[in-house]
Amino acid sequence: MRGYWVRAVTVTATLVVVGALGACGSVAGDGAAGQPPPGAAGGVPEFTGPFAAEFAQTYRDTDSGFARGVLEDGTITDAEHAEMVELFTACLAGKGIVFKGYNPDGGFTTSSAPDPEETDALIDECSASSGEDAVGSLHDIMRTNPENLDWATISAQCLVEAGVVPPDYDAAAFSQDNEGRFAELDTLPTELQAALRACAADPLGLEQQ
Repeated sequence: MRGYWVRAVTVTATLVVVGALGACGSVAGDGAAGQPPPGAAGGVPEFTGPFAAEFAQTYRDTDSGFARGVLEDGTITDAEHAEMVELFTACLAGKGIVFKGYNPDGGFTTSSAPDPEETDALIDECSASSGEDAVGSLHDIMRTNPENLDWATISAQCLVEAGVVPPDYDAAAFSQDNEGRFAELDTLPTELQAALRACAADPLGLEQQ
């Protein structure tokens, strides 16, 4: 599986739950390789296209019937994504948490739970049950990198074009930095912070076209 920057989840009045630019090795999940999650009907569909591996892994890992229904045809429409957001928002509301929308990097912001110490766990629960952790992450990745190009390569090139790294900065350098100095985003120069956020949200400049 390809690596992607982690989607940031910001909880207002409390803390940043997930670092905005931490390294992520794959689509997360506990499902056994090649096996559908408990309750899944049948096996994993034979996905095709640039995101075939990601769809297959996410389909295996999710416990959400809604998410599996969305993923099974190998596409995620805007309508399906909107339906997922409604499910996620309703789940959070039932637990006393307000969903405040998505951020440019694909993460999202919420209020705290009535008991702030329960916020992370409740968000994770709703993310899994609504399919947000499966549908939301794949939809975001496909929007920003539709051909599933190597993430380190396009991110390095984006930073070069932004003028915040040397012209010979490459994928290997980015991968090293992403596991090192970029993990402490707030300690970096302001210009580099801005470029990292912009490149995480739109590494290919598609939204500027």
